[in-house]
Amino acid sequence: MSIFGTFLMLGVLQGAIMGVVLLAKSKSKPALFYLALAIFALTATLLRLSLFESTLDRTGALFAVPLASDLLILPLFWCFTLRVINQEITLSRRGLPWFLPWFVFFSYSLVFYLLALFEPTLNAKNTLALDWEYQNIRQFEDYITGPFNTVLGSIIVWKLFSHIHLIKDWVPDHLNERLKIYQIFLLMASLALIAVFSQFLSLYFLERTNAAPINKTAQLFYVAMVYVVGFLGYQFTALPRFKLDSDVAQEVDAFTNEEKTSLKSLFERGAYLDPNLNLNTVSRTLGLSANKTSSLIKAISNKNFRAYVNEHRVNAVKDKLQDAENAHYSILSLALECGFKSEASFYRAFKELTGSSPSEFKKLHQTQKVSFESR
Repeated sequence: MSIFGTFLMLGVLQGAIMGVVLLAKSKSKPALFYLALAIFALTATLLRLSLFESTLDRTGALFAVPLASDLLILPLFWCFTLRVINQEITLSRRGLPWFLPWFVFFSYSLVFYLLALFEPTLNAKNTLALDWEYQNIRQFEDYITGPFNTVLGSIIVWKLFSHIHLIKDWVPDHLNERLKIYQIFLLMASLALIAVFSQFLSLYFLERTNAAPINKTAQLFYVAMVYVVGFLGYQFTALPRFKLDSDVAQEVDAFTNEEKTSLKSLFERGAYLDPNLNLNTVSRTLGLSANKTSSLIKAISNKNFRAYVNEHRVNAVKDKLQDAENAHYSILSLALECGFKSEASFYRAFKELTGSSPSEFKKLHQTQKVSFESR
């Protein structure tokens, strides 16, 4: 087996393992079910490429084995995307149409493969392939795969990008690093689009020998995608799931006095002290949707959820720093006590809200206190 074929088989092996792991985790995170199936589909495609590289797909029971899943991978990623952004998958409207091209070609390939199994010789199988226009059908499938995956891939990238833009201000500070995984995933998806489009162009405009380096580079990229996408996909399912619309009213008058009082009272009672506090938690406590809660916070404070929570936490830290009884406590311990989950998020929020570092604030307060007492 060539070095290239070895890389493909490594991709098949790691894809199978990653798919099984994700499938096992899908009971607690349903979105992972579709990600696991997408990884399996990508793995099947890598296996087909490996068999083609070793010419095994033209012998015995492996002759024309229907492993081509190029038209199945992105529809499954589309379903995964819908679940990640908290949208239901309605097969008749959102999901099913994208599976139809794969279903048509797979059905044809499966019937042909089953018929070819009963042919005793390779010549008989090749004759059957000519009668069934097998090569022409497969070539037509290759021709439509590029445009199809480019269109659907672009929709997936746009959908994820829109979702990031919508939720980035509502994710708690301690999950901010997880949010960056979205951006990495978007980069990988964009690179995948470039790989797909390059293959598409090479198929149409280049000679087969000239297109080979482009195709092999794209296929090696898919090997890397098996592991990276599986890992990243699992990581960002840990983000809270919000249903947020960008066009919800944010005027104070749009909310009742009871709703505004309930929110203020919740934070006055120290809800911000919970380091795992997120928009969903606040929404459930208030008996409102996440969408309405986000708009309520924006209406009464002109801040997003993260900024609103951090303002309360920073004010609590400032009060403690000015209390002489807390002089023997470290600044970080006070910050953690007030709901911050990491030193980095605390220092960033404190600097944004006060214009100075916590140590500078503490030193300034002590100087002012000494100056006042000496009068």
